[in-house]
Amino acid sequence: MPDLLKKIVMKTGGRTPLMMEFPVNPELAPFLVTAAGKSKFIWIPSSKGRVRVGVRKQDQVERNDINLDIVREIALVGERSKWGNVHPFTTEGFEQAVEHLKYYGVVDIEVLTGEAGLPFIVDVPVETCTWLHTGCAVVVPKDRDCVGVFADVGKGFWARVHNPSRGVAVLGEP
Repeated sequence: MPDLLKKIVMKTGGRTPLMMEFPVNPELAPFLVTAAGKSKFIWIPSSKGRVRVGVRKQDQVERNDINLDIVREIALVGERSKWGNVHPFTTEGFEQAVEHLKYYGVVDIEVLTGEAGLPFIVDVPVETCTWLHTGCAVVVPKDRDCVGVFADVGKGFWARVHNPSRGVAVLGEP
């Protein structure tokens, strides 16, 4: 099953940290990171080169929903902030999404879609995801490292999305 983010596994000697800190390229702000508390995510508008991510406790239901939750959060903030990365679930919307990513230098793309697929034909690879609903798709770089990282760590996980405004285009309503 295709994921939204690059997946990694981190070894911690059996311990599960509450948070971790990582270097980032400040030009890729804003950052969307997991929170360790009741909030699922925290937006970090800018950075001087480091961000902290909260480690979520391993709850299988929440872990399975993380891709869709991230897409929903990116679409919500993208529309509110007028990033231009949310488009209709149509051929025209797809073309706008591709142009949005191309504008930022992302040309090697693919489309993630729900099990029903797309109601139109595209000339890029399409991957079916069980976590996306009918009537929604996400246009992303093939290299998920350009979008962010999801990590299993100890008995938990964390996620860091860099470049959500320029590296993820959403079609329809997630």
